[in-house]
Amino acid sequence: MQNTLRTRGAFDFVERRTVENDMDVAVLGAGLMGVCTAIELAGRGVDVDLYDRADVCISGASLNGEGKVHLGYLYAADPSLRTAKRMVDGALSFSPLMRRWLGGAFDRVPASRPFYYPVHRDSLVPADLFERHLHRVAGLYADACGLARPDYFGRDPRLPPVRVRDLSSIGLSGKLISAVFATEEVAIDSDALAVEVRARVAAEPRIRPHLGTEVLRVSRDRSGLTVHARNGAGPLRKRYDHVINALWDGRLAIDAEMGMTPNRRWLFRYKESLHLRSDATTHIPSVTIALGPFGDIVAYDKGKLYLTWYPAGRHASVDAILPPSEKDILATRNAVRVQTQTLTALAEIVPGVAALPAEVIAAGCLRGGWIFAWGDTDVDDPASELHQRFAVGPASVEGYHTVDTGRFMLAPLFAMQVADALAARS
Repeated sequence: MQNTLRTRGAFDFVERRTVENDMDVAVLGAGLMGVCTAIELAGRGVDVDLYDRADVCISGASLNGEGKVHLGYLYAADPSLRTAKRMVDGALSFSPLMRRWLGGAFDRVPASRPFYYPVHRDSLVPADLFERHLHRVAGLYADACGLARPDYFGRDPRLPPVRVRDLSSIGLSGKLISAVFATEEVAIDSDALAVEVRARVAAEPRIRPHLGTEVLRVSRDRSGLTVHARNGAGPLRKRYDHVINALWDGRLAIDAEMGMTPNRRWLFRYKESLHLRSDATTHIPSVTIALGPFGDIVAYDKGKLYLTWYPAGRHASVDAILPPSEKDILATRNAVRVQTQTLTALAEIVPGVAALPAEVIAAGCLRGGWIFAWGDTDVDDPASELHQRFAVGPASVEGYHTVDTGRFMLAPLFAMQVADALAARS
């Protein structure tokens, strides 16, 4: 007999079925996608083995990205709005689901200052069309929420972005941009989120972390699925009823072993960003420069800054089933050049970047990781599939579940979908 658990879902209260507690489940990857899935399954009475090659949860792409909870504004090159609609689902479910799993601890995770979107004069989408896209996306939130204010970090995504006329009042220069729009969009501090998620995993008795353990492959026989891994103690093999592949850069290789090689082209791109922290950064706004191979600044609380300029920070682009190791990538890049080019390019749009004290810059660090997306051309191609994120999410074949997260902020939504899929099969 199956029980039901009444909890808040993406938009409203929905019925959530528990899963048979004698089911053996492995989750591969302890990034945000993996840990959300493991926590949700544990809450439904399932014992979960959680594998990751790192020594702590939330250590790779989930930690080193900007933490943006996208509202869909970035995807103006997808006029169908399919990507924007996917972002709507993710944005409206992110806070309710994270609060479901972390409780009041989630409220300790700070959000950034809201984003401005400067439209570069070389943008793939001109300012008038970009503005139209912003208003269409705001309409999606109005349709989805009606009169109910959504749970989005105290902001209201139903409000349409506003064109800013006085750029100097917000610390931007008009030299290279044709228009600027103020939005409700924010990012969250991924370092702070990692602290709370790690504590939650450590406190959950039904989650058995296998950290410092590299998953080599998954095999299938009549008895079920077997995870093959290794760690400092040697090789490890264990049988499961269900295996959830929530890996990031290693996901496709494990899928291929299971006969699920994709029939689409893809790219892994390695990108670095500069991370600074100082009270001297409090005058810097959050910006995402639209639309093309440009950059971002994320201004968090307590003087923390994330800065990236795509031409400087992107070090590799490969279509291999398994990308090179991070160590190999970083061995060939010039860190000083990345930092200098990033600051110089961003300062042309946000002049305050040029005024950052030398000691703040010297104390900063570069952090990076692989970005996975479908498509075989880069972001400077307006027709590239990299400008789309709607064909993402979970796929399942006989107990094996693989998840293309697509964006950081879609992880909670897809974690719930995977847990529901297991409940339906139990």
